[in-house]
Amino acid sequence: MFTPGYGAAGVPANALGAVTFLNAATGNFAGGGGPISATNSLVGAAPGDRVGLFPGFDFANYRVEGNYAFISSPGYAGGAGAITAMRTSDGQIVGAAANSGAVIGAGNSFVGASSAAPIGNNGTERFSLWLAVKSFSAADPGALTFINVNTGLTASGAASGVVGAANSFVGSNVGDLSGASLDTLSDFNHLVLRSPNWGGNRRGAVTWLDRATATDSQGATFGAITNANSVVGQYANDAVGASPMDRVISGTFFVR
Repeated sequence: MFTPGYGAAGVPANALGAVTFLNAATGNFAGGGGPISATNSLVGAAPGDRVGLFPGFDFANYRVEGNYAFISSPGYAGGAGAITAMRTSDGQIVGAAANSGAVIGAGNSFVGASSAAPIGNNGTERFSLWLAVKSFSAADPGALTFINVNTGLTASGAASGVVGAANSFVGSNVGDLSGASLDTLSDFNHLVLRSPNWGGNRRGAVTWLDRATATDSQGATFGAITNANSVVGQYANDAVGASPMDRVISGTFFVR
């Protein structure tokens, strides 16, 4: 249940916003009934957070995949944004105490580092057991975060946190746009993250990823894109990965 005006004090744009779980079979609320608050709902931390709402509209902003509803709050922290996993069976928020609500934050959600580095602004996609959260802007390196739809955790086991190299695949330089392009190879078992702006001078990079495990060619589930885990350009403006991958023969792909 979404409450767009929670905490607005008559100014909708200043709303904290709230999401409350109601069990359709029993009529019970997670965390108990009573007035909406952080004891029984996911609520905003500051005016304008507008938890679970599209910017400028009172429309619910969430995606149900696997065992969880992934609630997007683009307004959180002035535009840094947040994605919160809430279990659909009982309303349990990953990273929060059992049978309770929470104030949205890095302790119970994945959040952007700042309004210049917002989480999920390039959307989300489902790949096997993973929800791929794509984040990029010209003012940050870009990031790709994989969250398991059955557990609400990243491949490394993180339940929440600020998006960065400790929980996501990220660019190495501001403007790499590493969360922009993610393709499924035609064998349907692998992905490629294309970062044609990588290197600070458009050398470009292509990073191979295993679709089943969300790991790179070195077995890592997070970290900076480098020439150790990716094919990268040698010169400025090589723009490796500017075009989608082509399959040449079985098991072989052509990088452009």
